[in-house]
Amino acid sequence: MKHSPRGRTRVRIHLGSMTREESQLARKPNYDFEKRKKELERQAKKDAKREDRQRRRSEGAADESEQTTPVAQEGGAAPPIE
Repeated sequence: MKHSPRGRTRVRIHLGSMTREESQLARKPNYDFEKRKKELERQAKKDAKREDRQRRRSEGAADESEQTTPVAQEGGAAPPIE
């Protein structure tokens, strides 16, 4: 126990390497961690958008090839009109 200058007794309880007084203080924010987390979220969002665009393009190309395929199977040219 320590005696304070005003005659009151202050008790410190040790919790590991921190005292009770220190554990109640707000911790300093880890800005680097937060920044890295944001960067990873942005990159994941960009990757998802890129994959979605590629998927839509490949589906669009598949649709176009399906539409042109039946014409090619008919012989390619229209029959002459008499």
